[in-house]
Amino acid sequence: MVRGLIIGLVLAAIAWVGYTQYAASRTQSAQTRPAEAAVEWPSDDPDVLFSAPGVTEPASRAIQVFSELPGTIGKIDVEPGDSIRTGQLLFELVNDSQMAEVTRAEAQVARAKADLAKLESWDRPEDRKMAKAQWDEAKALLQRAEFELRRLESLQSGSAVSDKELNDTRNDVAAARARAEAAQARYERSTAGPRPEEIAVARAAVVEAEAQLNVARTQLEKTRIRSPIDGMVIYRFREPGESVFPNVPAPIISIGNRDTLHIRADVDEMDLSKVRKGQRVFATCDAFGTRRFRGMVVQIAQTLGRKNFRTDRPTEQADTKILEVVIALDDGRDLPLELQMSVWFLRDRTATLPAPGRASAQ
Repeated sequence: MVRGLIIGLVLAAIAWVGYTQYAASRTQSAQTRPAEAAVEWPSDDPDVLFSAPGVTEPASRAIQVFSELPGTIGKIDVEPGDSIRTGQLLFELVNDSQMAEVTRAEAQVARAKADLAKLESWDRPEDRKMAKAQWDEAKALLQRAEFELRRLESLQSGSAVSDKELNDTRNDVAAARARAEAAQARYERSTAGPRPEEIAVARAAVVEAEAQLNVARTQLEKTRIRSPIDGMVIYRFREPGESVFPNVPAPIISIGNRDTLHIRADVDEMDLSKVRKGQRVFATCDAFGTRRFRGMVVQIAQTLGRKNFRTDRPTEQADTKILEVVIALDDGRDLPLELQMSVWFLRDRTATLPAPGRASAQ
């Protein structure tokens, strides 16, 4: 009797231990199964038509920013994750030579404008008075020389004047006449002003100098690379002090607009008839378990192409063509860029938008 009771207790203990181990194993399996099948579980949803692999990207796509000029990176003003605005300075090349060229061109513009101003204003009143005085003086000297010549010529018949003296006086008259004519020309030019063609040449010189200045400023501005969009800095490829060469393209920074996060999905050609613009979808990935990131198809490519990326799943067909489909997520703030996801396309009855051509109803 006692022996049988002991055997019964032993058997009951063994059964209890086996049951607790079995229950623990089922609990652990239930906890790990969703993580292992986080991508596959929506396939049993009756509202799911099919799935396609995709990768997250900014609404603007990732824009790689290069340098148009060769040189050395002087400074980089942004870091990955920084918000940026259109026109904001991203990085700058060493530009001492370009700045010197701008200074030289500015000096040329100033000189050309000064020459033009001098022509347009011509002589000042006091300059014209001085020219008139010089002409009057030259006329007086000419009159005196002519008077002296006439006096000597009247004495020549009496042999009171030598031939040398008479010739010298005649030369003096010729020189005085030439000086008077030059003084008259200076005065008349002073009062007449510049010739039209001189003004035209001076104005053309100003235009040419200003054009050279614009070229110099453009070259200087090309050393200062600015953002073409509002968005954020995604990645920084280079550092200050590194050289850049346009004939060997290498991005310095990549930027993008993350106001709306997109997923670019590769839809198999066998599923093309099941996709439409405005169709509702949700996306999943292993990192976020069973969480669904909902969105809507906003763009469908018009040409089939090759796969953009591989999922490495055993069922994936490597030789099929795909159609790129872009999905705008309702809320993707938690997702990093270039994250591979599975996109699940839903039937029309689950869409929050009606068929194309009808007003939207969210």
